[in-house]
This record gives sequence, structure tokens and C-alpha cells, in this order.
Amino acid sequence: MTRTQKILTLFSFFSLIIIALGIIFGTYLYAFQDNPPATVSNLPFKVDKLVYHVGEPIFVTFDYCRYTDVPVTRYVYFIDGLSYVVPPVTSAGGTPGCHIAKIELLKTPDLPTGEYTIVGKNEYKVNFLATRYVNWYTVNFRIENVEVQ
Repeated sequence: MTRTQKILTLFSFFSLIIIALGIIFGTYLYAFQDNPPATVSNLPFKVDKLVYHVGEPIFVTFDYCRYTDVPVTRYVYFIDGLSYVVPPVTSAGGTPGCHIAKIELLKTPDLPTGEYTIVGKNEYKVNFLATRYVNWYTVNFRIENVEVQ
């Protein structure tokens, strides 16, 4: 074997090693890193009351464990046979760990009177290759079409 052949063989060998490591690292980023990014324990989420008027805040209590500190985008839909979409909201990364929280989810929009469930999806962009989702929903509640001052 000549010197040039030995150099090409070594170069080919190290190139294959680097490619294999890249494939392994890419697979880890795509399929395993922060998967799942969070879990919820108390589905369906409880709301603070069963009847709301237009403009009142909806408070939701949930028990969750978060495994990443990346920002989360929350997509929310009011479901009553039809789906009413609320604009998405992105919030800064939270503290990893398990928490019980009562937060103001949003103010009731001007929807027709009826019984609703809020269905949501939290989107976590854990790295440049992977986006993870956590789905959730609330108990049924009623919206009365009377504005609160």
C-alpha cells in the first residue's frame, strides 16, 4: 500500500466516524432531547367557576412537571361544536420541576352563549431540529353573553 492510499484510507475511516457521530447526535436532538418537555397530571384542568360572563378572566388550576426551560407557545381553542381560536401567546421559559399553579388563562371572548371546553396545545421548540407538544383541556363551563363592567 502506498503512502497516498494509506492517507486516503485513514481519511475515509475518520470521515465515516464523523458522519456516524453526526447521525447519532442528530437522532438524539430530533427524537430524545427533552421528550416529553412537560407532563400534566390533572386532566381535565379545573376552572374557578362554572358560569362566566363575557370579559371575565378564566382561572385554571393545573398540576404539571416541566423538564425544560425553553419558551412555550400556547395555542387555545374554545370548543362548542365549533372551534373558536384565540391568538397564540408565547411566554419565557419556566423553571423545570413539578408545580401546582392557578393562573389566569385568558379573558372570556365575546362568544355566543353556550357550554364550552377550552382545548390547548403547548409548543416547545427544544432545539433547532425538534418541536414538542403537550395537549390539554379543561372541564366544561358555560359562557353567558352579558358583559361585565
